[in-house]
Amino acid sequence: MPFNALADIPAVIARALGEADGCGLTLVHDDRTVPLSCTSATAAANDASQHAIGAGPCLEALETQVQVESRDLAAELRWGEYPRIAVDLGLRSVLAMPLRSGMGVLTLYSAKPDGFSQDGRRGAAEFAEIVGKTAEAAARVDAGSDTAQRLRTALRRSSDTEQAVGVLMARHGLGRAEAFDALLRTGRERGESVHAAVERVLDGSRRREP
Repeated sequence: MPFNALADIPAVIARALGEADGCGLTLVHDDRTVPLSCTSATAAANDASQHAIGAGPCLEALETQVQVESRDLAAELRWGEYPRIAVDLGLRSVLAMPLRSGMGVLTLYSAKPDGFSQDGRRGAAEFAEIVGKTAEAAARVDAGSDTAQRLRTALRRSSDTEQAVGVLMARHGLGRAEAFDALLRTGRERGESVHAAVERVLDGSRRREP
């Protein structure tokens, strides 16, 4: 698998498993977690929410290096505000598989409670092993590679999301989860992607600066 195919991995895995309504790939780059690629805007918003509020199955799987699953996010008591945000996005179950050597996490989402079968879990674990090997190889390529450029772009976007959440927190006196909710809500109302909503908030903040 060529290095520049890393961003295509979530879509390939979602099609192959057949049980996932969404899939995201998060890698560790320069000691930071980077949401590299997702299969849909919903999956991207879900991944971004975890990084924005600092809690969720993806981050727990990365920290513990064990598989993390929620069979019904509507009844989930872990991860603070994350389950409510995920349910609002239309997701009900999630399966997060850590990659080898702490390279990242492969996260699968379903719109149904208990959305993953035992065969689906085994398949996800096998894919995570393959993706981990590919990510290890990609980490060794030079800084001018396509994969490295994708990582830098994803890292910048992750940082931009954190800044936009911070702007909304300061501007409206919101908590972190509330600020991310507001970012998603206004984006949906305007028909924007998460990235476009982030850029709008940051552009507005820069215009307000003296």
